[in-house]
Amino acid sequence: GTELISVLERVVEDGLNPKDYTELAFAALKRLSGEEDEAGAELALSQAYLRLARDLSGGRTSPSLNSTTIVIERKAINAERWLTIARIQGAVAAVSALRPRHPQYGKLQKLLATYRNYSALGGWDAVPAGPALKPGIVCVWLSAYSHAGPWASRRGFDSLTQNANGLNHAEAAAAANGMPVDRPKELPAQALDHGAGYLLAFGAMMALQRRAEEGGSWLVRTSLAQVGETLKRLPRPANGLAAHDPKSNEVADLLEASHSGFGLMQAVRHAAILSETPAQYATPAQNLGSSRPCWI
Repeated sequence: GTELISVLERVVEDGLNPKDYTELAFAALKRLSGEEDEAGAELALSQAYLRLARDLSGGRTSPSLNSTTIVIERKAINAERWLTIARIQGAVAAVSALRPRHPQYGKLQKLLATYRNYSALGGWDAVPAGPALKPGIVCVWLSAYSHAGPWASRRGFDSLTQNANGLNHAEAAAAANGMPVDRPKELPAQALDHGAGYLLAFGAMMALQRRAEEGGSWLVRTSLAQVGETLKRLPRPANGLAAHDPKSNEVADLLEASHSGFGLMQAVRHAAILSETPAQYATPAQNLGSSRPCWI
């Protein structure tokens, strides 16, 4: 028991919280002091060890809990096998064998140790105040759940936001056609991403116009959640899922071909048609890593 508790207290090296496991183990040691039976102590120690075994080998959570489109269940563990290994080889050897064997895991452990060392020494040096941002700058800012409010610090993307604001439930209800809804259903397109992108582009153009007319610096801000709320308020046609699904030949006049990093690509052309400055994509889709990161 003492060896196992020592191992549990060191799981901080794996980015885990020792208290998630040691509380069970300490309760077990209390039983060993004579207040309760020895069998109960062994059971509690085993539970603490198996909880750690599950988390080390299969992760702390399942992606399936956060998205209906990701089906990756947590890896199950063979409790009898790992209890036998711990009993024969000891807790240290057993926990070492449970850790992921991928080289990146070891690198992450080293980086975590480096970070904690910096934190123990007082953290990184403060970044000195630099010059003010360039006067006249136009800043465009997109967040998941707004820049204010209780969810302001939460990260998210289109599919998560669809779930959070009820769009996926509404889509599922429409698809169920009056039957009970047993699971959410995603929209057929990343409508929040597209809508937010168009709004930000429009906002940036308006900010440039206001700067030309009034001067000053401008901030354009929207969120995926607010775009979703706007979409929810739009009228919905009855039996919309039965609407005609146009074929490519029916929308040929709305498509354009361009040379991309993947060859000739056909896509929906830009909605704006301007006589003097026709909209275009200067760099169509390119291979990952083909562009050099730099400030523009």
